[in-house]
Amino acid sequence: MPTSRRNARNLGGMPADVLALIFEQYHLMDQPITPVMSVCKRFYHLIRRLPRLWRRILVSADVMPVSLKKGSTMACSDINLLKNCIKLAANAPLETTFVIGQVPDDNPPSPAARAERYGLVLEKSSRISFLCIIINPDVPLDMVVQSFVSVFTSSTRFDSLESLMIASAVPLPGLLSAFSNLLTQIEISSTKLTSLYFENVGNEFITAARQHAFWRRLRRLTLKGEHSPLHATAFEACSSLEFCSFSGELLVTPEFAMPPPVTSSIEPLDAQPMLATIKSKDPHESPVVLPADPNREVSLENVKWFRLGALRMSVLRRIPLQNLRFLVIQSALRECAGSLKEIPNQPSEAPPYEPYSLLLPNLETLHVGTTHSQINLLRLPKLRTLHLQIQALQRSSASSILAEIFPSDPSNTNIWRPKSLNLNASVHDKALVGMIEVIGFNLEAMTLTMDKLSRRLLVALRKRGSLPNLLRLTFELSALSKATDNDISTKMTELSVSRKKQGLEFAWLSCKWVEDVHRSPDKSFNEEESRKEIVFADNDICTACRTENTSIKT
Repeated sequence: MPTSRRNARNLGGMPADVLALIFEQYHLMDQPITPVMSVCKRFYHLIRRLPRLWRRILVSADVMPVSLKKGSTMACSDINLLKNCIKLAANAPLETTFVIGQVPDDNPPSPAARAERYGLVLEKSSRISFLCIIINPDVPLDMVVQSFVSVFTSSTRFDSLESLMIASAVPLPGLLSAFSNLLTQIEISSTKLTSLYFENVGNEFITAARQHAFWRRLRRLTLKGEHSPLHATAFEACSSLEFCSFSGELLVTPEFAMPPPVTSSIEPLDAQPMLATIKSKDPHESPVVLPADPNREVSLENVKWFRLGALRMSVLRRIPLQNLRFLVIQSALRECAGSLKEIPNQPSEAPPYEPYSLLLPNLETLHVGTTHSQINLLRLPKLRTLHLQIQALQRSSASSILAEIFPSDPSNTNIWRPKSLNLNASVHDKALVGMIEVIGFNLEAMTLTMDKLSRRLLVALRKRGSLPNLLRLTFELSALSKATDNDISTKMTELSVSRKKQGLEFAWLSCKWVEDVHRSPDKSFNEEESRKEIVFADNDICTACRTENTSIKT
């Protein structure tokens, strides 16, 4: 955005509606609009007449860091500025953020001062489409409760609310007492809420939110900072859910199953003690019947993106995920002996897991960290992208795990064969070469995080016909490298030249490493300053073009 007066005169001849589109785009780029107002009087008055440029309001009674005052959000610590922003936003949908900052030791803002500011915005609650509440560290629970418990009243309506975010910087037990009124008013007035983000709110808060009908209408749900396990029944009847992220361990064992949610809109059926009925407020919508059996299956058939902090692979047997396309498992836990024997309809003599026995027919991307090979329980016929981190301490253990995930069995059509592979593992050269021989034909992009450049691997990559479709290759050396720049450059250049002679030129070839530099004893090691990267190939080519060139040469 030009700021000089000469450029302002050039823009001054533009029609107001064109300028409005430019300002709106500038605002969507999360750029501050107030400096533009000082360019000229026309800009000043035009921006004040555009309500959508004032719709993002951040409210705080505490001293704000400079970082909060950047971007397109109007950071209002002054009550007069807040009133002016609300006025200029007119009837535009509001995107509101309430922040409780770090409480200073001397003269902290009173809860009444915070509540007054929050109340000014909540007078327009029916226009709020996005509500975010941020609780910074060192804020006592009683301060949070006193600041919020009185602002969500029976007159607070959220008719336009589409997204809700409540984030505490640290776990804060008892947070439900501050926001139970908020959940109630959302239940009463909101029909558009589809996105929910909770961070460090605790299981009590999650359980309470689950009781409400808006929970079952969600399409996007994030539960972050939760390290206590959560049973899959927390998500039952969420038939519209497409995106689900939970930072703890997901369970399916019956003893942790939650009872069907019970609120004023839900009535248990006395005649069928193993069922509960959820009645919708919409008279045209059929009630949802939930089984109360602790062994009940939870269906997430519409979920396309699933992220979990920890999971035993057998858990996925109990959760239908037929449309899942993206799966992240930060820590794949090892199966307990006989873990599948507890699952209904499984034979009692079933082993803890059977490789490739669980089909996820539409999964395209898998990110997983593991200390074992039991992740190959999954059969993934459409897998395109695999990020695999093997978290074994010993190189021999990691090598065995890699060999079991990618067994040398040409007749096995169920072995994962991704087109893009990101492998982070400290393994022996032989295991790496064996993996490449198994899946090499499919690979188009590969990133290998390893201790050092493997001579045996480089020889295998230079071998004629090896990895014929590989276009992009990146090495990331995790250990301090004693090799000089020339040593790395020589090896990588030889690889690049060898592949080019075969008509298998790289579109991208690079190497990243940490340089083992000499430093004075009083200077601490800074990895970012010592990290280096050299790009050895950066070409605009594709597999089809390379195949055509190879055919011409032949």
